[in-house]
This record gives sequence, structure tokens and C-alpha cells, in this order.
Amino acid sequence: MSLEPATGASNPARTRSAPAPARLPLTSVEGPGTTIPLLQATATSCGAKAATAADLLRLAERSKGLFQALKGLVLPFATMQWSLSRVPEQAQRYRTITRNLHPADRNRSDSDLNSLREILLGLPINPDIGARIRNLCGDTARLAVRSSANGEDLENLASAGLYDSVIGVSAADCPAAIGQVWASLWNRRAFMSRQQNGIPHAVIHMAVLIQELLEPELSFVMHSADPVTGDGHRCWVELAVGLGETLVSAAQPGNAYRLICDRHTGKVELTACASFSMALQPLPGTGIGKSRVDYSHIPLSVDPKRAQRLGKQLGRIATALEEAFDGPQDAEGVIVGEEIYLVQTRPQQGVGD
Repeated sequence: MSLEPATGASNPARTRSAPAPARLPLTSVEGPGTTIPLLQATATSCGAKAATAADLLRLAERSKGLFQALKGLVLPFATMQWSLSRVPEQAQRYRTITRNLHPADRNRSDSDLNSLREILLGLPINPDIGARIRNLCGDTARLAVRSSANGEDLENLASAGLYDSVIGVSAADCPAAIGQVWASLWNRRAFMSRQQNGIPHAVIHMAVLIQELLEPELSFVMHSADPVTGDGHRCWVELAVGLGETLVSAAQPGNAYRLICDRHTGKVELTACASFSMALQPLPGTGIGKSRVDYSHIPLSVDPKRAQRLGKQLGRIATALEEAFDGPQDAEGVIVGEEIYLVQTRPQQGVGD
């Protein structure tokens, strides 16, 4: 049974200056309350992030070694609805709160958001899910548990950073991490973003993408078009030692490596060297730790040929992504030895066709 609240039942306190509502793709919350293989993910059932991860997996298989992508499991939108249906009183409370949110009243909305998060954090998880995760990754693998909402990674609504991802967890810890990702539907920044974009809260749903966490030499964020000039020939890549949270969280002072790759001429420029003093790395077992970076041992700092080889390959990857997804892309990935893994890609914001 679907527990999806009626569309438009929220109370967004419209004014003359309110934005036109963002358009979300069609969403299905029907289905079994367990995981599906990543390759079965669709945007309708699992959100754009998970569906694009599946596309990357297929594209990697056809790329003849240009890049790799990770297998995984997805908890579709239906899984959270299944878990809610197992606690009918909490499900009714959840529906009631989401239908009667008061964004103009900060104290009341904070209390409501806390209540919604508590409900989702306390939901039962289908025990079948843990077994499927262990079958895919084993008991000792470190995992990344990521959000895949129906309102993120869209062409006109990236919503990057609004929802939680939990990095470096074990299979045994996945149920708690899943609850944390579900609960991030109702953090204040996500709540306010929906208000600002005219999205009824009742139509937002959360799927969860689970993949093995690699231990990278470097992580990167790549814009296939220059985000400053809009030049479609110039691929712009920023890189940091270790895990990509250093780049995307902006929590650590310092600068990233910056590669500018002209895909028309093949010219590669290393225009900035990294200065982050610490790198994030997976710890043995579970969790994430920091280690001090010695740039005299980082090939990108000491070997000019490394930048050239890497830049040319990333430029070819940018071209492949634009052809596959029909437009400029904002991609994230990691480098492990000589292999480049793409983790996700989304339409690049702020550039023309």
C-alpha cells in the first residue's frame, strides 16, 4: 500500500514573490520493501542519482577501459514506505505532520522537523536488506550509503549537499545509516530549499544507494564545461588527496589541484596545486580518519607527466559523459592507481546547451 501523502497538501505560505514550483519527475512508491540491484534502478522508482549510477555502470562497460563504475544496491522509494507501513501509528503521525507544516513559524517547524526525523530514524529495516548487502560486498567491506531523492540531481534542481550520505560504514551498521539518510529529508536546509523552490514537502521521497567505498589516491569534481567562462571545450577538474568529502564539504581550509583540459586542442594545464593539509581516508573497519598530506610524495605534485596523462583521460571522459547524457556534466569520481572510477554525474548548472 502506498503511503504517499496527497500532492500539494503542504502549507507553503505562498506570496507574490514565491517561485514557480519546480517540476519533479513522476515517482512510484509502490513495490517490495527491500533492495534491488543497481542496474534495475530507474529515476521513477529510485531517483536520478541512483538511475544515473546505473547508467554509469553500463557506460563504463562500453568504455573499453576509459573509466570504471561501481556496482551497488538501491533501496527504492517503496522501501521507506514499507518500513512506515510496519508501524501504523507512526505512519499516521508522519502523514499528519507532513500535511500540516508551518514554515513561517520557526519554533513550530523546528519541532515538527525533529519529530519527522525521529520517526524515520526509528523505522524497522527489513532484515532481508542486511543479508543482501553482505552477499554483494561481504562482511568486512566499507560502504558508502548515499541519498537519492526524487528532488536532487535534476537538470534544473541539483540540490547538491542537501541530503545526507554516510561514508565508511560496515554492513552491520547499514540499517542505522539508512535511517540517517531517510531522516535527512527533514533537515532544515532541505526543508527551506523546497520552500524556496515551491516544492510541496509531501511529494518528496528518498531512495538509498549503497556501494563499496574505495580508498582513493585522489578524488575529483569535474565540470565538462568551464564553469567560469562557459567554454564547452574546456573541461575544469578540481582534485584532492583522499576522499572527495574534502572537496564537496568545504569544511577544511585550503585549495584543490585544478586541471584545465582543452578538449578541442588536447592541451592540459595544471593551474593550481593543492594545499589541504589533511586528507580524509577510510579507517580499518569502519569510519573516516584524517592523515597529514606530504605533497612531496603525491605524483600530481612532483611529476608533470602525471598531470598531462590524467588531464587527457579526464577530457575524454568528459566528452563521453556529454555524449551519453546530452549536455554538460558535473561529475564526481576517484582515482585508484591507474584506474578512474566515476561515482556520480548530474547536469551541470549555470551553463548553456
